[in-house]
Amino acid sequence: MKKIQKISLVGFLALALMLVGAVQANATTTFAVNAITETGALTITTVGAINLTATTDVVVPANVGVTFGTGEKIEGDSTDLTVTSGGAINLTAVTDVVVPANVGVTFGTGEKIEGDSTDLTVTSGGAINLTAVTDVVVPANVGVTFGTGEKIEGDSTDLTVTSGGAINLTAVTDVVVPANVGVTFGTGEKIEGDDTSITITSGALINLTSTTGVVATGDVSLTNGSLRYADTGTQNEACTADGAVTATLTTGNFFSVDMGDNTACVVTFAGGVAGNIYILEVINGGGTTGDFPTFAATTHQAVTPKAVCNAGGGTSDALADKATMLLLARSATEMQILSCASNIGA
Repeated sequence: MKKIQKISLVGFLALALMLVGAVQANATTTFAVNAITETGALTITTVGAINLTATTDVVVPANVGVTFGTGEKIEGDSTDLTVTSGGAINLTAVTDVVVPANVGVTFGTGEKIEGDSTDLTVTSGGAINLTAVTDVVVPANVGVTFGTGEKIEGDSTDLTVTSGGAINLTAVTDVVVPANVGVTFGTGEKIEGDDTSITITSGALINLTSTTGVVATGDVSLTNGSLRYADTGTQNEACTADGAVTATLTTGNFFSVDMGDNTACVVTFAGGVAGNIYILEVINGGGTTGDFPTFAATTHQAVTPKAVCNAGGGTSDALADKATMLLLARSATEMQILSCASNIGA
């Protein structure tokens, strides 16, 4: 067959018309043509497929696109490839749509998804919104890490929240723990409620270290236990020759005064809290004589301690004589004797 070096579109169409009667259906016609040149549009119409079976590439020049219909187009400029669509772009691969490592998919100018064959990085210029209609599922034993020290992870049974510092729950209303589910501290301490009662369990002491006070509304019951003053500020004072001592109530709730054979001793109270209960113990630690002290402030204690503790008028005549008074603070300095147990005069 003679090789045609160059043919115009008009010549190509004329040749096609001459051959149309001789060419049988489904037959193959081969043209050894280096180039088809046309100054206008070139239209190729077929009732079947157009198969481009080049042994190397089918090359479309830069800035020339392939248009589908009137709204979809693929075009490149020797650098970027642009796919334009009047509607959706549907990737209907039967297996995967593969984006190579270290090449990302960018949305607009600030959002990007990119992987490096190990990690997947999602970059956003603002919020990342997960708008699933059901759940966003993170598999078991895979966590969500915040920064370098905080992590939330589950193993299909337990949920673990790890923090390098504090865990702050800043709910605008309540943090709700369901009934019969407790908050456990370590292995021995637990707080749990059942929609009626709240139970605090401790393997040892329960220390309430309020900077002001602990207020209980209602009755306080002790079952198989006792109410004990865990006093760390016991103050022992001797009523020396000056005949006066000061009980600094901020140091504890138990105070002892040794009369030291004095027959007159004035006790001044300081730093008390109105409503608190204090204990004052009076002993005769000198010899065979001594008496009860009096209070410096007597507004709420018109009856003397001696009249309360030794109504029978007995005399302190032994070193072991002792009187223990239960006091109610009416103010920081005013005490009222609620009761007194004494062996003086017995």
